[in-house]
Amino acid sequence: MIRTNLKLTQMSLRGKYTAHELLLGNDTPYLCDESDLHANEVPGRDIRIDTDGFWQNFEESDGFKIHAAPITHRGEKS
Repeated sequence: MIRTNLKLTQMSLRGKYTAHELLLGNDTPYLCDESDLHANEVPGRDIRIDTDGFWQNFEESDGFKIHAAPITHRGEKS
């Protein structure tokens, strides 16, 4: 979504960005060719959920660790 919006608006950023994909256990990774990337985009990683149901310690900087967890949105199908 980020890549598409930046391309459609012909936006140029001052810096680089990376979008990592948070995958559930049975998700198939989306294979992206580097020629599809936005000019400011650096290829990201596919990060698979652990057995406890979290994406833990997938980024660390200056003593901070990044974790994520799935949430249920009101608009999701059950």
